[in-house]
Amino acid sequence: MSFRPPDQKDGDLVPVVLALFGFAAFFMSPFGTFFFAITNTIIAGVLLTPVILFFVYQLWSAVYMMEGACPTCGQAVKVFKGESDNPNFCVNCGASVRSAMDGKNLEICNVPPDFGRTGNSFLDVLISNLNDEDEGGGDPQAKQKRETTVIDVNIEEE
Repeated sequence: MSFRPPDQKDGDLVPVVLALFGFAAFFMSPFGTFFFAITNTIIAGVLLTPVILFFVYQLWSAVYMMEGACPTCGQAVKVFKGESDNPNFCVNCGASVRSAMDGKNLEICNVPPDFGRTGNSFLDVLISNLNDEDEGGGDPQAKQKRETTVIDVNIEEE
């Protein structure tokens, strides 16, 4: 038993030819040109936008930022030129770094936290800093009085 293709009639080719002719006629008309223009513009925009944005960012970064070594750890850090109000942080050691007044060097704004070297976590350092601020300036007599005062609380159950 073998497979035989169906018998072809003379009119079977007409729909295919008409479809191809209509397709070609559409793209040769002004409507097809308009369709191609819109499609090509969208594709070009999608492909060129990231490239253009990359070069614009590089130009902006070269004009408004400077890169140098962190004064504490020596890692590369980028800071804004001439802005001493908004320091950037070193990712490696956590020091606040800003551009110096001369605009050519970097300077440190604070002493970096000692996260990894003492075994304390970031949360421990943060809580200890908050507790130090609540102690009233570190007055030893006030601290002694506060720590030795006994507070007696009676709890009544219902």
